[in-house]
Amino acid sequence: MMLLVGLVGFLFSTLAGLMAYLIFIQAYGKHFTDKARARKQALRGALTAFLFLFGLTLLMAFVVNRFF
Repeated sequence: MMLLVGLVGFLFSTLAGLMAYLIFIQAYGKHFTDKARARKQALRGALTAFLFLFGLTLLMAFVVNRFF
């Protein structure tokens, strides 16, 4: 069960990270003249979104598995 939740969490966290990257790159592209810096900042934001959501998924899977 924990493996299934981890795989689904990875899938949706990856999708959320990709969407965050697209949103950030559009926003930062308007504010930075250097496109490489905009891509770097967008990648950082996308990675943060991915790690936060994946960590939250694993934490919730552990709590549900442990207490229910």
